[in-house]
Amino acid sequence: MKRLYIVGILLLAAIFFIPQQASAATTLTSGKWVTGEITDTTTKQTYQFKLTKPSKVTVEVKSYMNELEAFVYNSKETSMVKPMHFFAADPTNPITQKETVYLQAGTYTIHTNRVAFSGQTGKYQVKATWKTNGSNEVEPNDEPNQAQPIEVNKTKIKGQLGLDDLADYYMVEVDRAGKLTVQTKSYMPFLQVELYNLAQVQMTKVNDFQQATNTKAVTRSGSMYVEKGQYLIKISNTGVLDSMGLYEMQAKFVGASNNEKEPNNSTEKAQTLKPNVAPITGLISFGDRLDYYKLNVPKTAEVKLQVKSHMKWLEVSIYNQSFKRIDTYNYFTGASDQLLVSKTLKNKLKTGVYYIGVRELGYFGTYQINASIPTIVPKAPTVKAVKKGATRVTGTTYKKSQVTVKIGKKEYKGKSNSKGAFSIKVPKQKAKTNIYVSVTTDNGTSSYKKVQVK
Repeated sequence: MKRLYIVGILLLAAIFFIPQQASAATTLTSGKWVTGEITDTTTKQTYQFKLTKPSKVTVEVKSYMNELEAFVYNSKETSMVKPMHFFAADPTNPITQKETVYLQAGTYTIHTNRVAFSGQTGKYQVKATWKTNGSNEVEPNDEPNQAQPIEVNKTKIKGQLGLDDLADYYMVEVDRAGKLTVQTKSYMPFLQVELYNLAQVQMTKVNDFQQATNTKAVTRSGSMYVEKGQYLIKISNTGVLDSMGLYEMQAKFVGASNNEKEPNNSTEKAQTLKPNVAPITGLISFGDRLDYYKLNVPKTAEVKLQVKSHMKWLEVSIYNQSFKRIDTYNYFTGASDQLLVSKTLKNKLKTGVYYIGVRELGYFGTYQINASIPTIVPKAPTVKAVKKGATRVTGTTYKKSQVTVKIGKKEYKGKSNSKGAFSIKVPKQKAKTNIYVSVTTDNGTSSYKKVQVK
């Protein structure tokens, strides 16, 4: 009796654990139906299709049997779509299921089989339709060290994300400081676009694409002021099956036109701020959040420090040589990338050296700064008469100082000698031409002295 029991167990095991028998893989042609059949001897069938480029793929299965299952896998046997089941199908009422997915170049497999422990047989049809989307991203670019190089203001990327490609990286390089903007057009609601420096510190993140669909794109931009260097753009998806699709991206850059002299991030490296001259344009960026300037006050006087900011919050402070704060200001109401807001700090300062610190307060952008000390403004040069046909403008002013001669829209520069005399070469002059001459010293730039050619 015991022997009969054991034999029964073995027979049951043989019945239930017989491996499903599969046929050789059938190669599919895009858009064409192929008929398959599950029999007692062929319980599993396989179909393959190969993509040479990233494509949008639609897989359709039409089943005449209710115990059929269908799966789509990549070459790593990772499932690419939700499993298909046909529980209500029968030979007179077939059921069709369709799944659309975005796939990278490669070989993909469709497996069909009957449900485990089922003895049902029957027919079905399979079709895969694929179409390339014009993607110009270069795979693999799924990791920072695989980032695809692109040119700012030039390269326009068209890419796609899918279950086998959840992230794309791009590398951009800027040759000077300025504003870097990543503009993205997404057909996916759960897209995320991030900008990183090479230390992989996130600088911006944009993920407001919730209204996007496969047929309706949403465009968003993220910007950051950066220094000269290389930066990473990461475009990724949350991995939600129904949210895969296409995107378009371009990196845009505008130089800041700042003329501050870096590095000026400490008092030891502070840039000299000459009084009574044109403003210095500075930049507060993600990688440079503090600038220092050094101002020499030759004699006790009222000093006007004017700051114009594109940033709503910016801390501007004046310190004495012992680094004791004398004055500070930080709120520029209404400032934006399009609007400069001005503030003037007025202080009576004694003879000595002072430092001005400009510090980031959560906003990035450009600013202008200049100091005015009216009581020390240089006097205009003394200019000798200029006659018709002359090729030089001569006169006297402060020694070893820069002299500027302005004729029409052109300027001609030179320096005075150790005695203050200057001789600036100019084009041959015509009678009645107006000439304007100024001098710049450590105390600023004088007003113009006007002379007319005789």
